[in-house]
Amino acid sequence: MADTEKSIVLHKFRNHEINRETRILILGTFNPDVPKNKADFFFGGHWNQLWDLFPTAFREEGLKNKNSDEKRAFCIKHKIDFIDIVEAVNVSKGKEGIRGDSYIDKNVVRWKDVNAEIKSLPNLKVVCFTRETFDGIQNIKKKVCEVIDFCKQKNISFEFLISPSPARRIKKEEKQKEWNRVFLGKYSHEQRSSN
Repeated sequence: MADTEKSIVLHKFRNHEINRETRILILGTFNPDVPKNKADFFFGGHWNQLWDLFPTAFREEGLKNKNSDEKRAFCIKHKIDFIDIVEAVNVSKGKEGIRGDSYIDKNVVRWKDVNAEIKSLPNLKVVCFTRETFDGIQNIKKKVCEVIDFCKQKNISFEFLISPSPARRIKKEEKQKEWNRVFLGKYSHEQRSSN
């Protein structure tokens, strides 16, 4: 007999308020608020490479091993912020900490209104989604497509970035090239401050 007992898991950073000066918004999926999740900020898992990729793309030292205050200071300086599209999932007991997007996709019970957040950011220039494929995540794909359409209506760029998570088939150097392509020059601090 299958265990049908379920548990609601909320987003760990559900109370995060996006800086209204944000020009670069990074769109992710979900970060579970469970005891074994030690992340202190978005993309803060020990296996995640975002905090090396992002600062390097802005010609700064990596922040992977830095605390959340240093990461937030980097974000304020470069007018970067984060939002995830899933607010809550309803999962089987014992699977509360699973982060695989295909599992999350099948168990979403509440979505974040990303478009409402975008609408409230008057200086927003680009929304970036950190994923390389929509395989196995049709519900997430639908929500991301809604964001893409909304960005087009608002004349905001939308960029796909090679995932900062440890996709083993993509080397960190290849990911860094992609992140540099998007942020060096196009959305660099120097370019933004002249706008």
